[in-house]
Amino acid sequence: MAECDRVGNVNVSRFGSRLIGIGGFINISQNARRVVFAGAFTAGGLEVAVEDGKLKILKEGREKKFVDKVGQISFSGQYAYDRSRPMLYVTERCVFRRVRSGLALIEVAPGIDIERDILAHMDFKPIISEPDLMDPCIFRPEPMGLETHLLNLDLSDRVTYDPQRNILFLNFVGMYIRVKDDIVALRKLLEERCKQIGKRVGVLMNPLIFAGLERA
Repeated sequence: MAECDRVGNVNVSRFGSRLIGIGGFINISQNARRVVFAGAFTAGGLEVAVEDGKLKILKEGREKKFVDKVGQISFSGQYAYDRSRPMLYVTERCVFRRVRSGLALIEVAPGIDIERDILAHMDFKPIISEPDLMDPCIFRPEPMGLETHLLNLDLSDRVTYDPQRNILFLNFVGMYIRVKDDIVALRKLLEERCKQIGKRVGVLMNPLIFAGLERA
C-alpha cells in the first residue's frame, strides 16, 4: 500500500511523473475474496519503537500516504465494496476498514494518540466511532502464540461456503483424525452444510492428517 484515499482506492503504480509496472496486481486484488493492504502510515524517514508494550513514533515520515485522492487508481475501493469484498488497510499504528461512506478507523495501537499521531498526518478525516485497541501481543517481545490461535479451530469453523463462487472451503490445516468418531462428526457436518447449500458445489480442501487411526 503506497498511497490510499478517503474511499479506499489504492495507488501502487504512479507517483508524479514516475510510472511503475503494475503486473497482475489489478487482477489479483480486484478478484480476491478479501483484501488486506499493509504498509507504513507515512513514508520517508519514519522511525518507530516499541517500549513497554506501546508503540512510540520516534521520527515521523515526511510524506503522507493517506491522501484525499490517489495519483492513480491501482485498486478501486468502490468497485470492491459494491461486490461485497471485505477490505482492510493495516499500518503500524492503526487499522482502517472500507465501509459504505469511506474509510473507518477500527483499531489503534497502544501508545498512539488519534489526533496527534493519525489525523494530523492524513489529508482527510476517516469515520471514527469507538476504535478497538490493536492486539497488545503484537507489541510484546514474547511469542504471540499464532499457531495455537490460527490452527486450533472448532470443526464448524473449518468449513466455510462462498456463495458468490459456489465453493465450499475445507480448512484441515493442523487437524488430526485420531478416532472413528472424528470421521463421523466430520461427515455429519459436511452433509449438513451441503443440504443447506442445496445444489452441487465446488470443494477446495487443505490436507487432512490421519494420526494412528486403526483400520476397521
